[in-house]
Amino acid sequence: MNAFREGMFVRGLALTGLFVIWSANALQADSIVFKDSLELLPTGTISYGGGSDPLVGTDIQIRDVIGPDGVKHAVHLFDSLGTGILDFETGDFVGMLGSTLVFGPSGLDDFIQIFGTVPEAGVKGPPTPLLLSGTVVLADVDPQLGKIKLGFELGAGDDQLNPELLAYFGLPPDTRFFFTTALFTPVIDVQSDGSFDSKVISTTVTNHVVPEPSSVWLGLTTVALVVLWTRKRATFN
Repeated sequence: MNAFREGMFVRGLALTGLFVIWSANALQADSIVFKDSLELLPTGTISYGGGSDPLVGTDIQIRDVIGPDGVKHAVHLFDSLGTGILDFETGDFVGMLGSTLVFGPSGLDDFIQIFGTVPEAGVKGPPTPLLLSGTVVLADVDPQLGKIKLGFELGAGDDQLNPELLAYFGLPPDTRFFFTTALFTPVIDVQSDGSFDSKVISTTVTNHVVPEPSSVWLGLTTVALVVLWTRKRATFN
């Protein structure tokens, strides 16, 4: 199988897994979205140290949460001050798909968390409540996306949300979610050792209620095959 066909095969496999996940979640209307549409003074970063290091997100701003009813609520760090904060760490770097860096599910830490208050929903501190906690299954980074030269990070995994926030949105406290992330940065300046560090200017974390875990995990298993395939190519090339 030549390089072009291999690339098409891997991309097709990834799309199949994500389609299975999307199809399962499309049957469930309940979703909760954390976002910051455009950050003019970004403080959050995504970084990669090169080699087998994970992808790390630190102090990424979250300004709003949108419930199943489509209504937007402000997210703060303390009472009604500041913004919520997103931190994450993926599993280890496993290889490349073209110019895209792929990070798998294995590593010392593998998490995503959002801290913040949502006063309109009665979610208050101190201390600052944990709004979202989960595990990252897969992430990839395109250092230069399209003509506008934005960096782009896409991640996926499963998580749970703050029970008070869920109660406000009319959902049971033990509701499980499957999430996807989309983070945009200015163009990512990749160093000679492969490392980079870039500010995050736009963030979306979409949480879908898991209606049928078996369908979601079938999709995640398919996506995991992409990671294994990529790891194999990175090992032997």
